[in-house]
Amino acid sequence: MNRSARQSTAPRMLDRATLDKFLYFGYVPRPMPSRRVFERLTRGLPVALPDDENALIDHAEALLDDIIGDIARQYADREIVVPISGGLDSRCILAMLMRHRPPERIHTVTIGTPGTLDFDLGNRVAKWAGTQHVAIDATQVPITVDALTEIAAKSDAPLRIMSFFMLHQALQAFPKDHVFLTGFLGGPLAGSHFPDDKDKTLDLGREYFIAKNRYNKTGVEIANEEFLFQDIWFYESSVMTPAEQMDLFIRQRNFILPLFRYGRRKCVHPFTERKWINFWISLDLKHRCGLSLYKKMIIRSFPEAFSLPVKNNGGYKLTASRVRTLSSVVRRGIQKVSRHFATSGASHVRPGVNYLDYELAFCSHCDLQEVTTVLLSRIEREEHLQHLEPMRLFHEHQAGEANHERALLALLGIGAFLIVQDRNGSRPSMNVRGVQAGDRDDARS
Repeated sequence: MNRSARQSTAPRMLDRATLDKFLYFGYVPRPMPSRRVFERLTRGLPVALPDDENALIDHAEALLDDIIGDIARQYADREIVVPISGGLDSRCILAMLMRHRPPERIHTVTIGTPGTLDFDLGNRVAKWAGTQHVAIDATQVPITVDALTEIAAKSDAPLRIMSFFMLHQALQAFPKDHVFLTGFLGGPLAGSHFPDDKDKTLDLGREYFIAKNRYNKTGVEIANEEFLFQDIWFYESSVMTPAEQMDLFIRQRNFILPLFRYGRRKCVHPFTERKWINFWISLDLKHRCGLSLYKKMIIRSFPEAFSLPVKNNGGYKLTASRVRTLSSVVRRGIQKVSRHFATSGASHVRPGVNYLDYELAFCSHCDLQEVTTVLLSRIEREEHLQHLEPMRLFHEHQAGEANHERALLALLGIGAFLIVQDRNGSRPSMNVRGVQAGDRDDARS
């Protein structure tokens, strides 16, 4: 990776504008890459592709087979780990890897809460595959201020710290010489973030991205929302829609990709191979909206693996009828109502959550409650952050007066960031820096 290509601003105070950006998005977005970089990334696109859908499926399968085969050969003398959840991308990677390496030589890891789709289905897939599997119950993982600040110290901006912490646990469960294969960019490239064909309309694309990427909707005050979006823009392009540009170059590179950078482990992202990216970006939108071609490819290529339920379909198989998948929506609605009227001692874990059900954990997880108290108290000592009233939000949440789950998770990242600054003997400042668009993860260098 060309580290000299990274751009950064001069260190500055954790000012209101930067703070509001983090509170709104859950990460600090950097602007789009330069026009020169964007043109380099899209040069030669779209590539020529067959018109027949079956031929497209064959082509996609052959591309992925070639990519995973190259990785398996490159790391033939090293152990490979696939973090597995209830979704499509990690299972697709695992199923293809099994063509090139016997399952007994593949490690898998799942972290989450028993009763959730990611945890239960991840374990079920690993059992089917016959891999060397590690299951980490996130409710039993000790959470400490030192552990969170150790991660925060590796960044020059506040992080959605609990997401980094939980993934860190999965990475640290294996020796340093193991190589991790992730599903990063699988769904987004294949069309998971597309609204519909109206995404081609410039204004709608930007408005859609801003609305979809709002992390905090209640609890925290954001002074001037319009100011937050000055870095949210795109280029006129015949090959990449506005929402797609903003998702790939802003959200994916500023929030998702850095998740894999703090575990001190080699992470390889097969879906970031240029030929794979070129294929999906060159496809007509009709094949990408709703993950249309991607779903058809994985069902046909890996019928046994995807005969198992998936999180993306409400815990049903990908081939389940519309009626069955809609029933899962109704079931989740009933569970949500039940949680609202549950007695204080009742516990109903939401099946769709990642890692921990933080809405419950802020009220019942002793470690998280203690850490939250420490980190929020640190925020309250900062005069220019007192308007956030973090302890008030925490008490309201614990009393069941409001659900401030996301606001609290964001505030944990700010508190950890401030404590790191204290330990460094400096005033709170931040240097907003992300991953340069188009750069490959260090694992491929």
